[in-house]
Amino acid sequence: MKKEADAISQSGNATKLGQKQLKRAFDSVDEVLRYHDAALLVTANAALRETDNTAGSEKPQQQPTEG
Repeated sequence: MKKEADAISQSGNATKLGQKQLKRAFDSVDEVLRYHDAALLVTANAALRETDNTAGSEKPQQQPTEG
């Protein structure tokens, strides 16, 4: 979609107002996608921590050997 908007803007078929509106729209979409990606990353990290905590509690503790 971004390529389509760029092609329209560069072809001279868009008004200045139209170009500004396209830029604002794509900036908004970009912001939402970044927020969504960040939320997915936080969720994935939380799931990994939970998995690590669960796996760590299941491992038997080794007694230190005297040496």
